[in-house]
Amino acid sequence: MTITLTIQLMAFMRTDVYFLLQDLTGCRTLYADATAHARHHAARAAARLRRRPAPGTGPLAALPAREAKIVRAYTVVLLAGTVLCLAGAAVVTMPFDLHLLAAAARHLLDPAASVTVRVLDGGTVLAVMAIPQVLWAARAWWRRHGRHLIRRLPARQP
Repeated sequence: MTITLTIQLMAFMRTDVYFLLQDLTGCRTLYADATAHARHHAARAAARLRRRPAPGTGPLAALPAREAKIVRAYTVVLLAGTVLCLAGAAVVTMPFDLHLLAAAARHLLDPAASVTVRVLDGGTVLAVMAIPQVLWAARAWWRRHGRHLIRRLPARQP
């Protein structure tokens, strides 16, 4: 229960608390506006580094002043939360996953263990870790490329 509540409090993701915050502030597209604002600042910084002209007006120019102020504040929350989650994944999750994968591979390749134990132990760990990642990657690929692939298919003749 504690983990579930903690995840809900991560307002930089689209959780229940985020939607409550969105309703209370009256910003209909808070996440999208904050993401566009962060990307605009990243593009400006990249243009400065390349000594090129900065992009034009930011995405907040069309918003009312009150809403733009809220979006600027939420952009800080969005960036800080994202960085902290990525840091946690790099420091805790990835080393644990790599250790687990190495142990599963050792069990699969262990000649002293029976074939049944090797396959059940190592294979189950690899499947449980790999299947969600493969499904996520397939979904991400389809969201990015699927409609272009469908457009290229020839029309069926009856």
